[in-house]
Amino acid sequence: MRALNGRGYVHWALDQYDAALADYDRVLEADSSDIEAVSGRADCFMAMDRHAEAIAEYTCAIGMEQDPTARAVHHCGRAVSFNLADQLEEALADYDEAIRLSPDNAHILLNRGHVLHGLERYEAALADFNALLDRAENQAERAQAFAGRADVLRAQERCEEALADYDRAIDEDPDNAVTEYWIPAEDLRELNDNIVGLIELAAEHH
Repeated sequence: MRALNGRGYVHWALDQYDAALADYDRVLEADSSDIEAVSGRADCFMAMDRHAEAIAEYTCAIGMEQDPTARAVHHCGRAVSFNLADQLEEALADYDEAIRLSPDNAHILLNRGHVLHGLERYEAALADFNALLDRAENQAERAQAFAGRADVLRAQERCEEALADYDRAIDEDPDNAVTEYWIPAEDLRELNDNIVGLIELAAEHH
């Protein structure tokens, strides 16, 4: 089954979602408890904007997974799906659980901060972006935190502070200043890429 799962992942990475699903389905026909195939199907459904199906598959993966770090991955996947389905409260609950399970993962703080912004819980969102700044390990993470904080400050009409943070974000990572960091808080589609990093993190613990 390893080869089928591997090929399914490559199909997914190449945006060939139907082919990926076909491979994962073959795995599950032989072993319905294969978590990699279940989560792979969830990732495909999320990418295809089939949010209800993605949420159902991530829920299955959460119930099957015993490793806390890997379970955090599935909670994050379900959180993104909830968010894309405009179910922000459910997304927030999943990010809260993911942080409990994997407290050192900066990407989860970033995503939760954006969801809190979308819920207009501005002080809580600022707290997450500030925490991310405290633990950021590279310029890209600092840029994301500054930009996220700037978005919240802008929503609060604290324009001078927002401008200063946008400037800091651009200084930290100017090559990406017009791409992934400036997305609106209500549109987190680009944050799906973070799940790939979480999956890789989980794999290191197996």
